[in-house]
Amino acid sequence: MDMTFDWLIPARNSPEFRRQIENGMICGQDIELTYNDMYRIIFKQSIKSVIVKPYSETSDFHYKIIPTRISYSAIRRILDDKFDSISESEIERLYKLK
Repeated sequence: MDMTFDWLIPARNSPEFRRQIENGMICGQDIELTYNDMYRIIFKQSIKSVIVKPYSETSDFHYKIIPTRISYSAIRRILDDKFDSISESEIERLYKLK
């Protein structure tokens, strides 16, 4: 089972974690957050996207977290429960599944 997007569930329910994500999108700098020593969430200002990847090659469930680019606008819609308005172009797998 793919766990790439599982970090967004607590982001929707935790005001503090959500605030960190929202600040990452507006801060104007490339920054990185980690979540539960499972995820690296890299905010790339130049492409207005988050790159999600495993925390390390040995972290828990690293093989279930597929490096993925998610646009800031898609992140905002996910946080606001507006899943139906996300387009395919806003989410890109960076490595193909085998």
